[in-house]
Amino acid sequence: MANLIKTLIILCLSVFTLTGNLYAQEKVSKKEKAPKKEKVSKQAVKVEDKSPKTPQITFESLEYDYGTIKVGGNGECVFTFTNTGKEPLVVSKVQGCCGVTVMDWTKEPVEWKNTGKITLRYSTKRQMMISKTVTVLCNDPEQPELKLILKGRIVADDDTNVNKSATEATE
Repeated sequence: MANLIKTLIILCLSVFTLTGNLYAQEKVSKKEKAPKKEKVSKQAVKVEDKSPKTPQITFESLEYDYGTIKVGGNGECVFTFTNTGKEPLVVSKVQGCCGVTVMDWTKEPVEWKNTGKITLRYSTKRQMMISKTVTVLCNDPEQPELKLILKGRIVADDDTNVNKSATEATE
């Protein structure tokens, strides 16, 4: 009886081993028959995906610094952008935030190498630090949503720390 059990165990192990080898050979032969796929780096894929015919928005600056301005002062600023892509660029929406009014923006399509503008106004009615973000939505596939930043400081008329202009503050 013990010899019979040993024989059955050896027979079962042989069948499992043979089946596993046949399966492995079949798998290897399928790989050899299948056409080899070229390995492409992620960087190369990104270059291939970006068509030279897509619109591309490029701002002169994504930040506007008012510097120090007086209460009731001019809170208007202009952001200028250029379409550096080949297809027309469309800015579909400019969304201000608390205290920031979107005055106007270039709504018609901006052709290749042409510029457009976004005009904003910050309310300077009260003394405070300015740190606001405005969202710009466009048809640039690489950056369909951008953030513009407004910063500065609004001071009272009698504040002796008021600089004559924002440029003097940076000198």
